[in-house]
Amino acid sequence: MTAFHVDILSGCSVLLAALSLALLWRCSRLQRALEAARACHPRVLHEERQRIAGDIHDDLGQNLLTLKIELGALQSFPGMPPSARVHLATLLSHTDAAVRSMRGIINGLRPVGLEHGLRCAVERQLTEFSRINGIQYQLEAAQYGSDAACAADATLFRVLQESLSNIARHASATEVRIALCRTADELSMTVRDNGVGMRDGPPRQGCGLLGIEHRVAAAGGCFVLASTPGRGTALTISLPTAPVAANQPSFVPHQARR
Repeated sequence: MTAFHVDILSGCSVLLAALSLALLWRCSRLQRALEAARACHPRVLHEERQRIAGDIHDDLGQNLLTLKIELGALQSFPGMPPSARVHLATLLSHTDAAVRSMRGIINGLRPVGLEHGLRCAVERQLTEFSRINGIQYQLEAAQYGSDAACAADATLFRVLQESLSNIARHASATEVRIALCRTADELSMTVRDNGVGMRDGPPRQGCGLLGIEHRVAAAGGCFVLASTPGRGTALTISLPTAPVAANQPSFVPHQARR
């Protein structure tokens, strides 16, 4: 390997390391910004998430894409020794991992699919859930009113994702029914399965209910869970689409929690 090739590989390594540090710094900045925004109105938090996701995509995303293109071009550079190509392949692999991490962060801030509206996102999620798990679904009483996006949409969509995952893992259900309703002041959803239900006692660990409770509470909403052993479980959330008072009760248990 010539000094020229060593310089190229060293430069690529330094650039990848710099981009990784930039990603970590941006994530740290994101965390601080979100903590500051939690005390604000949910719409402010929603807008801040959107802005940061856009910044990450447009800035860091473009830099990573450029690096990936340049590394790919170097692999085809005439006279590049095989050992150098191996190192370039490793750098490309690390770059791909950084891109996947970035997309995961963006998806956490701005769920994929919501850019086409809540209705489209919900129907797509249910179709994929049914295809993968073999569990039938019915979308009942989907009274959207208007499908104008609001800060509550992302919260409701995340709760739907976690609820469906919980059903697939624990409910032994064959069918799930989802009811959605949007009014001028509230967005609500009920997810009901025909599974085994929940026994009395403390909730099982790792089932995502605590995360759902925290999400709904952060949005100023209400979370109700009802279950009868052998007769399924129903999870209902309601989220305000207008300002609400902070620190209001957000979880109303009924029997056991899963």
